[in-house]
Amino acid sequence: MSLMSNPIVGEITALLKSEVSSHSDGNTTAVFTFDLLNNRLDGPSDIDILFLDTLTRKIDIARRVCKKYDAEWKRPIDKEPVSCEVLLGIILCLTLADISHIEEKRGHSLKWLNAAFNAMRIAENTLPVDQGKMEQVSALLNLKFQISLEK
Repeated sequence: MSLMSNPIVGEITALLKSEVSSHSDGNTTAVFTFDLLNNRLDGPSDIDILFLDTLTRKIDIARRVCKKYDAEWKRPIDKEPVSCEVLLGIILCLTLADISHIEEKRGHSLKWLNAAFNAMRIAENTLPVDQGKMEQVSALLNLKFQISLEK
């Protein structure tokens, strides 16, 4: 079974879809996460890669991801942290985005996996979480990590 066909990917995507409709203007983290998770993980564009790098910095440096940012994704407009579902979606995006075909970007995958592990810790320590979904996402993340070690 491919990592993308794991049932948790569909579950988180469905949860994000309901959250996207409630706030879908500007640089809303849920919108970008849903769009990437739903459409483009098998071949992310340069803009998608930039978005994933931005999320990585938010996770690794700020230790939080806010609901909405300014046009450059630097300053939060809505400083409230994203929901657990959005954070799990971000973890899935960082885990499943496939850029192995882009030679100069291969290091990004490991950086994204590291950020995904850090985001798991943020979710566990700061957000009310659905333990079952956390365990499923964690299992997928660990599987992807094992696969990356074999390459």
